Amino acid sequence: MVVTQHQDAPGDLASDKYVTVQDYQGLSSALRDAVESRTEQILMRAYSYHRDLNEDLAKVTSLFTSTDPLGVFAIDKLTYEQTKLVSFTEIEFTITYKCSKEQLDSIVDIDGRTAFKNRMFPALRDFQPEIIVHTQTYDDNDYSAVQLVPELYYANPDLAFGMPVVSEAFYPSAGDDRIIRIIFSYPQDRETMIAQRTEAIKVANAVAAQASGLEPPKCALLLYDMLANHTTFDSAAYARLIAESNGFIKGEESTVYGALVKQLALSEGFSLSYKKFCDINGISCLVVTGTLDGVEHYWNLISLDGKWYHVDVSRAGFADEASHDFFLMSDATIPSGYSWEQSAYPKCESNEYSYESIAGTSAG
Repeated sequence: MVVTQHQDAPGDLASDKYVTVQDYQGLSSALRDAVESRTEQILMRAYSYHRDLNEDLAKVTSLFTSTDPLGVFAIDKLTYEQTKLVSFTEIEFTITYKCSKEQLDSIVDIDGRTAFKNRMFPALRDFQPEIIVHTQTYDDNDYSAVQLVPELYYANPDLAFGMPVVSEAFYPSAGDDRIIRIIFSYPQDRETMIAQRTEAIKVANAVAAQASGLEPPKCALLLYDMLANHTTFDSAAYARLIAESNGFIKGEESTVYGALVKQLALSEGFSLSYKKFCDINGISCLVVTGTLDGVEHYWNLISLDGKWYHVDVSRAGFADEASHDFFLMSDATIPSGYSWEQSAYPKCESNEYSYESIAGTSAG
């Protein structure tokens, strides 16, 4: 801080070149307005100031850069100089920023988990590198992008062209009132992923259209058969998955593009593609994240007449196993080795539908 005293006022200054402040609130508001517009210098005039100006300047500078979300996020350095004149004090703030104007303009106010998801979805759909949000109701459960991104990814196959690595930064690091910057690191560049989605959706629409107009049970069976015939289980990638475990790096075999365009996939690519087929045909379908014999595995739940069933198309590609053994299983009939967080998904308790009842064949 620098304080300079003058007996006489400087030359006339147009009123739109400075901000008049009379109290702490005015001082704080003027500073906030300057930061929101990413102004690097702001001139204020304090007339008949109602408190100790020196104390308030020190306070607003300290609080704005340490506890205020906007200041903590945007400001790298904040300094000011005072010039005491006859009838007012002139204050010039100089602000150095650590973010761009585009980042400041992109900040969206949100309140709650649903609003957070609604903000993230278009960003993931467009393969954007980051989003920045502001909330006054921060909670670890509602605002965890690390948790919500997989939830959105597996619920929306049009996003499923490579799960992004998610990192979060909080401004400040504690409290209910925060700005959150979420960075998405994708496995491929945006143009490639958009092109892959275009190709995959074209194939999905063409294949799923063949089941259009069928009753849901017959539609679900035909979609199962078409995907099983269209896509081969990637045994080589599966061997790497077993060998490398947590170090396994997912590629196209885990995506809708791998399953539908390359026609080679692991269970994740199969389950996301089957969900895409079901979505096109209006069948309620979920992707289940779990394990099979201790190895990461994905499959589907579908709803027929309001009752849920397990479906695992990827198992149709396993050698020496009947292709329809894994179509419409209940919690009781699903083979041992499957493990999932059962409380997170609907119960599958019905045996009303089976492959035999839909296909008109007898078991055995």
